[in-house]
Amino acid sequence: MKVILKRTLWFALAVFLLDLALEAVTFEMPFSREWGVWKEELLLHLVAVVTASICAFAGGFIGFYLFPKARVLKVKQLFWVGAAFVAVVFVVDGLLVAGGLIWLLLGLTVFAFIVVQSVGRWVAARDA
Repeated sequence: MKVILKRTLWFALAVFLLDLALEAVTFEMPFSREWGVWKEELLLHLVAVVTASICAFAGGFIGFYLFPKARVLKVKQLFWVGAAFVAVVFVVDGLLVAGGLIWLLLGLTVFAFIVVQSVGRWVAARDA
């Protein structure tokens, strides 16, 4: 169980850092000079990053629990699996938000599970 938790924490940390960098790059600057507008925009992007990270933790935990015991992922490989998840979130985020909060949380968790099971297995198999 310690190995599963450790893999999941590294995966969620990679998702957090990569998604934070992506949100910083794609941040649309508000035209207002008021601090309240800026604070609202920054808070919205920070909530999106934290939500994706929490869902990555939940889906990643389930995915790593069902991961083959003989396959091992290094921290660098977990970073690449996290990058794949962030890319998926970047593409499907608009569709999930349109469905509502439940679909967003459930969808991100399911996508994290799918990425861990597919990309994670592929990366671990290439290194074996």
